[in-house]
Parts: sequence; C-alpha cells; structure tokens
Amino acid sequence: QEHKLTEIVTIPKLATQVGGSTINLQSQEKITVLNLLKGLLIQSGNDAAVALAVHNSQSVDKFVKKMNLKANELNLQNTNFANPMGFDDPENYSTAQDLFTLAKAVYKYPTIQKIVNTKETTIYSTNKSSSHLLQTTNLILDNYLNVGGLKTGTTSQAGGCFIGITKNEEHPKIAIVLGSNDRFLDTKVMLDWVQNTFKYKNN
Repeated sequence: QEHKLTEIVTIPKLATQVGGSTINLQSQEKITVLNLLKGLLIQSGNDAAVALAVHNSQSVDKFVKKMNLKANELNLQNTNFANPMGFDDPENYSTAQDLFTLAKAVYKYPTIQKIVNTKETTIYSTNKSSSHLLQTTNLILDNYLNVGGLKTGTTSQAGGCFIGITKNEEHPKIAIVLGSNDRFLDTKVMLDWVQNTFKYKNN
C-alpha cells in the first residue's frame, strides 16, 4: 500500500475530462484516497481512476507502467494494461485465468472487501463543498448466492464483464464472466452450478 487512505488528492483537470462512467468530480476538488477508491469500486468512476493514477505517479502513462510491472509481479502472463479505466485498446487485454489471480490478490484487503460490499453511500470533498452519491454497479450484491464483490465492467469490444466473489465462506467462490450479454445471470448460473456440484471435505 503506497498511500494512506486519509491522504488528500487534488483532482486534476484531466480527470474531469474522462468519458464513460464517472462520479462527477470537479477540477481542484480535494478528496481523500479512500473516497476516490469508493468512487472507483462502487460506481466505476473513471474520473476517480484517473485522479488516483495521477496522484500516485504524476501521470497516467507512468501509472500504466506501474500497472504492468505489478501484472508481471503477479505472473499475469496474458495481461497488459493500456489505461487505468479499462477502456478498449489493442494493448489493453487480459484473460479469465489472469483476472482470477488478480481477484484473489485484491480481495484479501479488508478495505477493498468493505468497499465492494457497499450498495450505496455518499462521499464528500474534504471541506464538504462537494458531495457524490455512489450506487453500486453490482446488481447482484448480497443476493441469495451471497455475492460480495468484486467488480463490473462494460465496453463495446469487451461486452459485459463481471468478477463475482462469494463472501463469509471458508472457501469463497470466484466467477469470472467476460463478453456476456447478461453478466449477472451468467454469474448466478456459474455459482449455482458450483454450489450444487462441489463440496469441500473436512480434514
């Protein structure tokens, strides 16, 4: 962890110009790292992703280089990042196997678990001058399968994507769905099948 969650980030103009899903950050707004992580993970805020990238590495390009170094460290052999938002790009790609590895590495952090288990919250700039209502993009959070995360994603080329993880289990189940026309239904089908097919033996 390179930053304290309480660190204050000044939102660069670049973050306010990004397309796709945003949380409507304002240029020069001051907001904590924790609140930007909430905006990124709960509501898929691309502006939050850019703000965090610039705060960490001074530029998006430098941050992407760090992303790829981390991918190599995690042995994600078929993954390359071209931007921190997940936008379509010939140099932005991954596989279900690599995303499974990444999901396990990310979900071990209690802060991440807590954030992605949040359905709705409001975050504020440090002086309360701006507020942002966040609503989860995970439409099956806390459903009957006990899904507690992890991340949604949609682009024209990638289609509907979702990493679903069950919570409060000794052996959490992870479903990776890519290129789907109904990512949440596909996730439920997969997790239902695993639940009904496999049982762990007690040692």
